[in-house]
Amino acid sequence: MLKQKKIHCELEEIPSMEKRIATALRNQGINSGEQLLELSLDDPLFKKFYPLRLIANYAKAIIYNKIVTIEDIISPFDTIKEKEEIYFFDTEHDSTLAKTGPYGVFLIGWMSMDGERNYLFLENPEDELELLKKFSDWVKRENPILIAYSSDTAEVKALGASFSRHKLPFSHIRESMFDIYSNVIFTQSVKRQKYFLPIKKLGSNPLGLKKVSECLGYQPSTLEISHGMNAPRVYERYLREGHKKVYIAQMHLMDKLP
Repeated sequence: MLKQKKIHCELEEIPSMEKRIATALRNQGINSGEQLLELSLDDPLFKKFYPLRLIANYAKAIIYNKIVTIEDIISPFDTIKEKEEIYFFDTEHDSTLAKTGPYGVFLIGWMSMDGERNYLFLENPEDELELLKKFSDWVKRENPILIAYSSDTAEVKALGASFSRHKLPFSHIRESMFDIYSNVIFTQSVKRQKYFLPIKKLGSNPLGLKKVSECLGYQPSTLEISHGMNAPRVYERYLREGHKKVYIAQMHLMDKLP
């Protein structure tokens, strides 16, 4: 039987690792993820630093290159995956205009578990109120669970600001959203974190969508708009040049959804 090859892991490459924790570990002679896994769970460091148990599980996932699952933890995802009205959800918006206008959100899309795709596209910035009302009415009617990635820091803020600017209620939409990042991938909670992905930390965002997608085997399409941050620029070009709505909708959102 072949022995599984381990992957070396520096302390700073582990998600949730903080400088103060890395310093405390090195003071104890622990200089790598491999050495961290040798540390007993009864060690006082685990009581002193709350995130250390999370860090150790991330290190285990990285070193053995596999998803680590904590069986006795019920993930928030486990509580919704059996429900019927589940949709993968995404928006494109200009965060710099969401509060002030003349528009904030210019594309809203969702896809059912069966692959049925729907979208609302803002052909004219003056029609944003109508677009938001249509989406709001659909949410009220269907009572869906809208699964997105990092929606707590993106969609919630942009949609919330746009709804507020038009004096529309937003709480029912906020309650329908389920952020995979904060609820499953990177909860920062020992009691809620069930799954740990074998992804090394890179930059300020430890578990970005691109890295997570690659880890889970998703093969991205070749798109003209490969990053959502480029969408406002393309939408501005649409407004100037009069492109048809499928120019953005089909090339970006419809391919971007899982």
